Amino acid sequence: MSNTAPESGRRPGQRSKSENRIRRIRLLSIAGGGATILAYAILIPRPVPTISEPVNIEDPFSSSVTITNNGFITLDRASLGISPKEIVAESGQRIEAPEGASIVQGGWQPQDLGMDKSFTYAMNDIFMLGKNRLDSAEIEIVVSYEIPIIHLRRQERFPWYARKQTNGNFYWYSGQMPK
Repeated sequence: MSNTAPESGRRPGQRSKSENRIRRIRLLSIAGGGATILAYAILIPRPVPTISEPVNIEDPFSSSVTITNNGFITLDRASLGISPKEIVAESGQRIEAPEGASIVQGGWQPQDLGMDKSFTYAMNDIFMLGKNRLDSAEIEIVVSYEIPIIHLRRQERFPWYARKQTNGNFYWYSGQMPK
């Protein structure tokens, strides 16, 4: 066995310059993809609606809706609408909005929401139906906003429903009404 180096001038197990370059490009691509996913997860808009307990126990719609920006970027011209998916009175009368439609009260002005900022409006600015006349309610809170710099207008819908409890009062719950 001879002690001479391979003909290419490399030691055994040593990579060529092109192999090292390809390896670096692959590592940078993986790191760049991971950074992109992380940046998206951090910067994704996060408007969060909450509905308070009714102020007047006789009026389930005396609850207030609060929209909070839990994301890191400002949401410009954020506005709130309510879409009645199905509000049923004890008389059997139904209030429903066409798919995609929402009701906005004229006095509800769009707001710029910085990180952890919020605004609140009362639902009974739109609906007034006492608990003695209400059978069930399914609504969607519609939050519209613009992402700054790129001026992308977005809309998110959040389902809520009111359910009558054993004490005869209605309370609001996030999600779809169980069937």
